[in-house]
Amino acid sequence: MVIRTVLLALCSMVFAVSASAQQNAAPIVFPKDKSIVGSRINLVLDPTEVPFFQVIIGETEYPVVDTSTGKHAFQGLELEPGLNTITVKIFTAPSPEDNENVKGEGNKEAKTANKGETSKQKLVLLSTWQRQVFSMRGVSTVGAAPAGFNKEPFHSRERETGCSGCHDLDAPSPDAAMPKKPEDMICYSCHRKIPTGKYIHGPAAVWYCLGCHNPDLYPVKYQFESVDPWVVVKSIQPVIPQLFTLASGNLFKPDTADFIDKETAVAAMKDILAYLTQNPGERMRIEVHTDNKPLTKQKLPKGKKQAFKSNQALTAARARTLALLVKAQGIPEKRFTAVGMGETLAKSLDTTPKGRELNNRVEIVVYPDDVKVVNSQKLPILTDRKRVFISLQYGQGPAVSKIRVNEEIAKDLQYVAGSSYYKGKALAPASKGNPLQWELGEMEPNSEETLIFVIQNRNKKSEVPISDTVSLTYGREGHMRSRVFDPKLPEVQSYTIQSACFKCHKDSMHGSFKHGPVEAGYCTLCHNPHASGNATGLRKSEWDLCVTCHSEKATERHVLVGRKKKKTSHPTKHKHDPSRPGKHLTCVSCHDGHGAESSYFYKFGAKQRDDTCRHCHGNKFK
Repeated sequence: MVIRTVLLALCSMVFAVSASAQQNAAPIVFPKDKSIVGSRINLVLDPTEVPFFQVIIGETEYPVVDTSTGKHAFQGLELEPGLNTITVKIFTAPSPEDNENVKGEGNKEAKTANKGETSKQKLVLLSTWQRQVFSMRGVSTVGAAPAGFNKEPFHSRERETGCSGCHDLDAPSPDAAMPKKPEDMICYSCHRKIPTGKYIHGPAAVWYCLGCHNPDLYPVKYQFESVDPWVVVKSIQPVIPQLFTLASGNLFKPDTADFIDKETAVAAMKDILAYLTQNPGERMRIEVHTDNKPLTKQKLPKGKKQAFKSNQALTAARARTLALLVKAQGIPEKRFTAVGMGETLAKSLDTTPKGRELNNRVEIVVYPDDVKVVNSQKLPILTDRKRVFISLQYGQGPAVSKIRVNEEIAKDLQYVAGSSYYKGKALAPASKGNPLQWELGEMEPNSEETLIFVIQNRNKKSEVPISDTVSLTYGREGHMRSRVFDPKLPEVQSYTIQSACFKCHKDSMHGSFKHGPVEAGYCTLCHNPHASGNATGLRKSEWDLCVTCHSEKATERHVLVGRKKKKTSHPTKHKHDPSRPGKHLTCVSCHDGHGAESSYFYKFGAKQRDDTCRHCHGNKFK
């Protein structure tokens, strides 16, 4: 009882919050109901609520467990492919009065439960709980999971936080990576049954778990993703008014406000207007300038006066022409100003052709809406704000939806209203407080988008840094996920199956043509990385594994022998393999399961089928 008292005292600190919030909640910590799991599952209970428990899956009844021994979990429960119902019965030890009552006819539930550890004690059934899980077992085909079922990995940061009060979940030190005995490895206590089979993978045989698993990498401590589809980068740049200069001689006919060619004028303004569109919190000032050379008199019809009496009038007319062009391109009038400056702000002397060319110009300034710009030669220096770019690149994988970027900003920082832009449009944050939140919708595979916004520093005395991390939430495969991208973390933040295997097996993906699962990084689709009853860690025998996907070859009507005359099929099993003494023919007798120099993955460097046949049959094959 002392052991139980200590255990309950420790665990009560860990589970106090959940227990107080859910007085009548199920004592099952893991698995969650409607979880998609593997072929085995770990069951974890809240020991503060469970004196004794028994697990039942299908027809299998596991022994009753006494939590006073320190055990409040059951590792490696076997599941059937597809839907499984896990039943957990909770018992308590009876009071002395209860023991008197059960004498004679006895307690039926206790008799059923009293197997193994608690056979000497009569127990009283308190409650029964159930969980439904869907088992995806290796390459077994069991159909799609029912609606509402989601992947729930056992080792997650959130879940391990609740366990760390009692359990040491830190990675072993480097000198303990290869323990002298399995018990020295933290993984051994739960996973001792994993490396079981005739053929054991080398690292698993010596419990060198850290050779493949890195507990410091994202997203789940000891598991891999098949591929990390995300590349998320944040960059921060100072905000300065942008100045663009166009030559008037390339836009207007001499001494007129008429375009030489309207399409040319639109093309000249295209990049400037695109910049304005991408920065919705900014506006534009258009200034038209000229030199001090008098206007040339034009031949006009009788009774018509000279078009422009001065250079000032000419630049004012050209400004109105540009304003109409900008408005026609979809820029609201409230976002720009167009003025004629005449010859008042010369950039050079008008004594040379080159000087006059510099003065005949159009200056366009794009600047923050809350900043005052007098003219193009007196641009303010902005030291109080930064423009933030968050680049989202999503690669292979199912489409993602409900994408949300969360931006935590310091106390003296504020978001500049109207400054954010996404997918060609202004996009205001969904939240007004801190953190800022942008709802970005969805992204298809192999796509890239950028969120842009401006952050202003209200502290006039010192610069307040902007966080360089990105917090991202998104939905994928019916389940919401959250990730934090931090440039201070290792460049590789998700350890993929392929990258783990290629640390040692870097020559496995060879040849001009790659087998699909290998190229996609699904090594464990065919191989068990810990142990197996088949050579090279295959999940099934070679022939059975291949026909799991290539079912049309299971009839053995494969390579026809003798071509036109003899219609018998070449055997693919139950015959000795001349190229591999002591082994039988299988699919890999002729095909390489990883890659080769032909699209049919012929072995022996063959590019044609006949070359493969000659390897065994020599010149007899014609």
